[in-house]
Amino acid sequence: MLLKPSRYIVTVPTEQGVTLCNTLTKSIIEVTSSSANTVFAVLKSPNERAENFCETIEILRRTGFLVETGYDELAWLESQYRRQEEATSNALFVTLIPTMKCNLACGYCSQEFMPFEITEDGTNVLLKFLISELRNKGRLYLTFFGGEPLIRPAFVNRVCTELNNLADAESKKVEFMMVTNGVLLDEKVSRNLLLSNRVKVIQVTFDGNQKSHDSRRIPKDGSATFSRILGNVKLMLAVIAEKKLDSVRVMIRVNLFNETLSEIDALLDYFTESEKRHFRIYFRPVFNTDHWKKENADNSRLTEYFALAEAKGFQVSRNMNYGYQYCEGGGGANWLNIMGNLDVWKCSNGNSESVASASTCQCASEAAH
Repeated sequence: MLLKPSRYIVTVPTEQGVTLCNTLTKSIIEVTSSSANTVFAVLKSPNERAENFCETIEILRRTGFLVETGYDELAWLESQYRRQEEATSNALFVTLIPTMKCNLACGYCSQEFMPFEITEDGTNVLLKFLISELRNKGRLYLTFFGGEPLIRPAFVNRVCTELNNLADAESKKVEFMMVTNGVLLDEKVSRNLLLSNRVKVIQVTFDGNQKSHDSRRIPKDGSATFSRILGNVKLMLAVIAEKKLDSVRVMIRVNLFNETLSEIDALLDYFTESEKRHFRIYFRPVFNTDHWKKENADNSRLTEYFALAEAKGFQVSRNMNYGYQYCEGGGGANWLNIMGNLDVWKCSNGNSESVASASTCQCASEAAH
């Protein structure tokens, strides 16, 4: 079997040597300085060195850094794109951001405050668009995001109620998700979201262990939020268990700021064995941004945290991505972010530019161009 180097290799120098990243397979390999020359020589001429570096070649092949000579990675990527387009052609994926206001003031947040709120008139226009798309496509997947979406509970209720009613009456499919910081997610709110609004996926984030969380995920007055958010999550899990809501998925995201394994171990110990059955957990480093420059955790150590969670009996989600994509911004015409002023963005993070407006009721076709 003849091999060639992948066309998707990125190298990042480190103090210890170099990190190899494959942007197609998402594999990461740490290479020490003493081994770097050998690895690069094998990547450059794998077939000439097969006899002497069998183990190195096997590792590079298994992780996608070496591929068979006749394998066309770009053709595979294009086929995945086409397959997803076909699979989602009769569905619309919307991230809905009714407000950028938030009841927390996390210093690392990359979302800049933008002074727009969805109005009653805007809600009417938005629902007209969503109802039209649901009727035309038959499937709608809508995520409430922000800011903090639970600052606008009446808006969430109205959107869920009207779209659920239409789906029930006309045999369409609508599924709601929510990303919330959990501060306002008390038992009454949880019951309403899960039972009345029929939200199927709810994500809540912790910033490491209690000490780390209470120093970073804070409101403007600097008060602690860990115990309140943890209590709310436990109440929500209790509702799910009580009502046997097996189709509901709770996601716990843990942001990492160089916490040690023992510190994360302390966080995991807050959850009981019965609670573990009703949610999945995953870990992500907080990366540097223009206004947040710290020595943060890196992706190369993520496997340690996932292994710890699995060893303690947690269900984990290792692959929180969008198939062949890296974010929703690459999802094509049927993946949209709708802001409070009805502007349509391809990505909800950073300084995105509007590509259309939901007020035209044509944004799905416009965003494709």
